[in-house]
Amino acid sequence: MNINKSPISDAHPNLQASRGNWTAATVLFTFVLMSQLGAADLDITGKWMVTESTNNPNAADGKKDGKFTVTIGAGGLTVEIGEGTMTTTMAFIPGAEPEITKTTFTFQKRTESSATILEPSAQNGNGTIIEITKDGEGLIFTDDKTITKVVKYDPVAVATNKKNIEEANKPADKLLDQSLRGHLNGMEWTPIECRRSSAQFDERGEKIRVDVTADKKKRLDPSAFPSLIVDLPTKPGEYPLSNSFSLTVYFPPSHNTILINGTLVIYKVTNTSIEFGLTARGQDDNVINGKMTADVSSLKDE
Repeated sequence: MNINKSPISDAHPNLQASRGNWTAATVLFTFVLMSQLGAADLDITGKWMVTESTNNPNAADGKKDGKFTVTIGAGGLTVEIGEGTMTTTMAFIPGAEPEITKTTFTFQKRTESSATILEPSAQNGNGTIIEITKDGEGLIFTDDKTITKVVKYDPVAVATNKKNIEEANKPADKLLDQSLRGHLNGMEWTPIECRRSSAQFDERGEKIRVDVTADKKKRLDPSAFPSLIVDLPTKPGEYPLSNSFSLTVYFPPSHNTILINGTLVIYKVTNTSIEFGLTARGQDDNVINGKMTADVSSLKDE
């Protein structure tokens, strides 16, 4: 049996041609329809976790000469987006009530890979323009001040981060009579130098900022090892870590973590040195403990 022939097509050759034209038209229509469906507008709805926020180098406030990135643990800052609504929840401090902010927005432009929204402002009525672009499975929000990365909300990651925070908020260990050392970023860490930092922020002389490094280098040269930035009081005594006397752990190439769970002990202060002890604990099993002498003499050109 010849399946390519039929009584109708043989009897009506024009119908065969019309049928061919109809088939081509159907294929074209289907292709156009599928193309339109495939080019759906970017969907930003759902619950997202902020992973990092960076100051916009093109910000109107003029901070064009420095890039500062804050990394945020899973669940510390979440954004839930609905149709025209945005709810931001800040939950950085364990045990404290989350800070919740609700805003509305309207779409200014929307494509398959990006969107522009306008978030009204209660202060000036002009609002904030936010550009949103795809970043793999996540999104990047860019406004006139910050560049913020988000990923889909992950309850497992949030639970793990919460456990890490609870661990980090356990009391720091007792200060040991040993040379300063620690466990940072999953590795044993032993500093070899502690000296006055080139950046000093206390004009009253109540504290001196020092850099504690695990390698000898020029001050502005990059390091492959974690380092500490410590604000040392200039009077002997015992000082709980706080916003006034803080400890910042720097992880190359651009991540900083501030530890405020611990104690600084100042033993002796001279014009050129400070003998101190430090014990501190942070997230991800970051631990510092021991004693060291800081060189706080005036800086020399390098």
